[in-house]
Amino acid sequence: MREIVTLIILFSVCGFGYAQEKEMACSMQKKVTLDGVEQGADWAIVCAGESGDEAYVPILQDKYDKLMHSNGSGGLVALQVALVRLGVKQQVKEVVCEVLHGTPRVRYKAALHLSDIGGWLAFNQFASFLEDKPENSKSIGSDGDLIYPSMQIIALGHLSKVLGNSPVASPSGLEVNMGKPSVKAVEWKEWIKAHQAELKQLKPNDEVTVTATECRQILQNDPVARMQE
Repeated sequence: MREIVTLIILFSVCGFGYAQEKEMACSMQKKVTLDGVEQGADWAIVCAGESGDEAYVPILQDKYDKLMHSNGSGGLVALQVALVRLGVKQQVKEVVCEVLHGTPRVRYKAALHLSDIGGWLAFNQFASFLEDKPENSKSIGSDGDLIYPSMQIIALGHLSKVLGNSPVASPSGLEVNMGKPSVKAVEWKEWIKAHQAELKQLKPNDEVTVTATECRQILQNDPVARMQE
């Protein structure tokens, strides 16, 4: 019997399980954070990404590129998330392509990362999955004995996390099992439409358009997607 993957989201908003350490470290001097990034410390990479300071981009990009070309994996996700938060277009496109056109596992993981990134970027992408279309409402596929939920259910599970104080409750297990999350989707669509102007101010607020053809090329070179396949 296949195990159905449910959206029990345990991914830490505060930075990959280092919440208290990160909170203290992010208040330190910039040099401390730079040194931490150079050493590959997750807390420092998260701090750099959350700072909004584009001065961190060169060192983050350098670390990311070196890991990509050496086929390393440690810290890749943290680096990608930090670069997306700082608005680096290539990494923004990578995450968008992962969630739109990756393998089932890559799409599921990318949704986790997108909810951690937050901002209008996350809202906009998750909102696109709320439309009542077959490609949104059916399972995104399987991975061995795991059956992944639909992107609509995945989006509903993450939207509450992105906002914090959610105006719409996540679908209950009963609603998910009955295949009736569409009521929640309608509530979210109406709320997002009513608050779109203010939501668009939440950073990162990049809006990117990528074709399936472009994404195929991006995903071939995307180290995070390759690592998770």
